[in-house]
Amino acid sequence: MILRITKIETTKKNRLSFSVIQLILEEKIEVKRASINHLNKRYKKMSTLTDLEIEAKIENAKQKLEQLQAFKKKREMQKKALDSKKKRADETRKKILVGASIFIKIERGDFSESWLLEILNSTLTREVDRSFFNLNSLSNQSNSEETQQKINL
Repeated sequence: MILRITKIETTKKNRLSFSVIQLILEEKIEVKRASINHLNKRYKKMSTLTDLEIEAKIENAKQKLEQLQAFKKKREMQKKALDSKKKRADETRKKILVGASIFIKIERGDFSESWLLEILNSTLTREVDRSFFNLNSLSNQSNSEETQQKINL
């Protein structure tokens, strides 16, 4: 008895599996038919176009291509600008952090203030920057250097 029940259940499962497979195959066939019908309609539509209509479609496609290329170029330029802005911001942050570190070292007594003024005197070239740190202007400094050289001669 038990064997027969198992056989009957197995047979029902096989029939059920076969039915499911059959439904899936029928669905796939319908999808393929719909796809083929869509392509046939499109082909018929394209084959009825005149040369003038085809040229117009080509021209439209060229215009769209140009628009997309312009959009791509604009986006690339924006990306470059953002990268450049980030790079400048990073550079400014480095300068601020280096300056803050030097000020801390001066406050602790690790560096002397005269050492910092010597560095600033040798590197700053803009008169506005030099006057901010109370440094002699470059024109005055070059005159005093020339005078010092003349005295040494």
